[in-house]
Amino acid sequence: DGMNPQTTAFCGMAAGLVASTTTFPFELVRRRAMVGQSERNPLTAMLRIAKSEGVFRGLYKGYGLSIIKVAPSSAVTFLVYESVLALLSARQTRFDAEQAAVPTPLEEDPVLSPAAVPEEP
Repeated sequence: DGMNPQTTAFCGMAAGLVASTTTFPFELVRRRAMVGQSERNPLTAMLRIAKSEGVFRGLYKGYGLSIIKVAPSSAVTFLVYESVLALLSARQTRFDAEQAAVPTPLEEDPVLSPAAVPEEP
């Protein structure tokens, strides 16, 4: 079926942390470029920051505060997504079962019904 809610939340948190860790240097360069403290080329800016401030101290400045927001947010997003998906899937299954039980107009019409049409010899 599906994962339990705790596992889903944990997977969401882990995915958020991996995504944040991967993209954080780009976000830092983007924020610095918005205030005019960076080169036009993001990769050049990253190299300059890494050389002058260090990889972790420079490119991951503010990362600790960021993950305080990202981890719970990603966990809740995954949990809500999976819960809504399960709810809608269950409703769709019930709807499909109800529709299968309703006769089609062709089956209801005594003239057009396949049983009313004589077979050809």
